Amino acid sequence: MLRALALLSLLLVRMPAVATVVFEDGTFEPVQWEVTQVGSPPCGEDSFFSVACADAQVSGPCGCSQVSQEPVGGFGGTYRRIDLVLLGDGPITWFHHPKDATYDPRGPQGPLVSLDYAEDALGAVDDEDVGSCGSEVGAEGQATGPAVRQNGTTYIRPGLFTACAWTHEELRGLMADDFVAIDGCCEPHPDFSGQGPEADARLELGFFRANAHLEVVGFPTAPHATGGGIDNFRMALDPVCVTDEDCDDRDECTSDTCAGGRCMRARLPGFDVVRCELRRALTALPGVCGSEQPPAKLQSRLGARLARTERLLAERRGGRAARRRKRRGLRLLGGAAGLVRSSETLDRGCQLPLYGLITDLEILLAQVDLRK
Repeated sequence: MLRALALLSLLLVRMPAVATVVFEDGTFEPVQWEVTQVGSPPCGEDSFFSVACADAQVSGPCGCSQVSQEPVGGFGGTYRRIDLVLLGDGPITWFHHPKDATYDPRGPQGPLVSLDYAEDALGAVDDEDVGSCGSEVGAEGQATGPAVRQNGTTYIRPGLFTACAWTHEELRGLMADDFVAIDGCCEPHPDFSGQGPEADARLELGFFRANAHLEVVGFPTAPHATGGGIDNFRMALDPVCVTDEDCDDRDECTSDTCAGGRCMRARLPGFDVVRCELRRALTALPGVCGSEQPPAKLQSRLGARLARTERLLAERRGGRAARRRKRRGLRLLGGAAGLVRSSETLDRGCQLPLYGLITDLEILLAQVDLRK
């Protein structure tokens, strides 16, 4: 009901429609980002803590964050590596903000109705075989997701966690009450309408990373460190729309429609979304490992399997034939994952993004509901 009333109020004061505003980054130049630590649980003194945080970009009470731009190993080359250290009991959150990612609901773009968020996320990785590091396996302690800062208060949308292989995460249609305050004094949710009491309604956009360390009874508190990464950060902001064209988010794998002043997006139906992502994967394959390209023979074999899967799913027969194509497609992708897992020529920095690319496709195909 609150969401309906909020949307109604925006429609009543609707400004001229403005196209969807997209902020995205896949290279993460350090000078274009800022990081702020939010929260400081109680902690004691520890000599290791001072050593671990000596070179950190952001260091506050009881925690620090080391951030770097890594040229190889991302989900398409360059990525943002994030190492967190926490000393004490309780969570600390770090807000990562691209300096140009700001939206003013009182400005010419008008009130914000909702936003979509996407990232490729990576958690801590040890020396185990990559085959045991599927995207369903949780990593060490980093929470992630979209975040906004308004009038000095930081708000996050919790619920996403990193895994030990690159995993694509996305959230659609987020509204103001999906975000919760983790600091500040006053409002439990941000104001997307621009009609609230805050002096500065501008929304600073970004993502957060957080971890928590729980003290073990009988043992002294010690630093708790986690590693991770992010690639292909993307936020699509939707003001009040009038036509479907207002909602174009430049994502060919979604359908964009305007309904009642609000942009609605959905993945393409059935096998179409898998075929779209397969075409993306074929284009991205040579650059997945950055400057360290996959060996030519392996790249050719992987490309052939992805192309065969895309052609297989292009057939239009339904019923049992569609179910057979789905099973065959999963076998082809499983075989591709097996090639990456068993390769003796790939280093860790190339093996993980390749494996993540293929397992994401497997998950997407497995989720296709052929009963619709």
